[in-house]
Amino acid sequence: MAQSPLHQNLAALFGERPSLAVELLRSVLGDAVPAYERITVLPEGSLDPQRVACDAIVVLESKGRVLAVILVEVQLRRDKQKRFSWPVYVAVARRAYGCPVHLLVLTTNAAVARWAEQPILLGDPQSVVTPTVIGPSRVPRITDPAVAMQAPELALLSVMAHASEPDVAPVVAAALRALAEVDEGRVGVYHDLLLAALRGAARRAVEEYMRQGYRFQTAFMRRLTAEAIAEGRERGLRAGLDEGRELGLELGREQGLEQGREQGREQGLEQGLEQGREQGLEQGLEQGREQ
Repeated sequence: MAQSPLHQNLAALFGERPSLAVELLRSVLGDAVPAYERITVLPEGSLDPQRVACDAIVVLESKGRVLAVILVEVQLRRDKQKRFSWPVYVAVARRAYGCPVHLLVLTTNAAVARWAEQPILLGDPQSVVTPTVIGPSRVPRITDPAVAMQAPELALLSVMAHASEPDVAPVVAAALRALAEVDEGRVGVYHDLLLAALRGAARRAVEEYMRQGYRFQTAFMRRLTAEAIAEGRERGLRAGLDEGRELGLELGREQGLEQGREQGREQGLEQGLEQGREQGLEQGLEQGREQ
């Protein structure tokens, strides 16, 4: 099944900064995630592509030894087949690397999070695979710009997770400050994700920054501003077309009525003249016969 742009962009975050997987996993498991010296994301298809099709495979190493593998899955909707494929992913990775394997599921939907975090029973009561699920409730509220600048991807997820909350403005402010510093190569992905998050209170917060004259100097913020201007122009065009159409209909009705009255007067005059001539002719002929 084809992946949505939102799915692709969320998965791309882990390619941009693999340590995001560690940060999210540690937010739930704490010290169970080992310290490491080297972190890499495996190229697509590196781990038995016929059986493993997760969104990212993050490998933690120290002193030339693999300490742990994190299998990242972006899950935006329920998919009962994943309850069968996820244990396979874990087993294949565990056999390939001979180390602990963590299944990390990221979702933007609270209901999907509740579904995904249910233990997967393999048969025997003690044979279970339990994903570590990061849903909206587990994404921290990042309001400190300094923290956001150290982890812009996490700041972006924070906006997405808390966008509908009325007090989201500090989260948006921190994320805007952090995302203003991203390099050109990451602008497209981050721009699209932020636009996807801008709803409700989050959108109003960005609009308020624009009204206050907030200066967008970086490529990311210029692109975001241009997108907002284009959207406003499109909305204005649609509103203008609707207003112009209504005005045109009203003027058309008035002009049509005036033209109709004029044509009616002309046609009535012609018909009246014709009828008058006919009546006059008949009366003249009648008088002539009588004389």
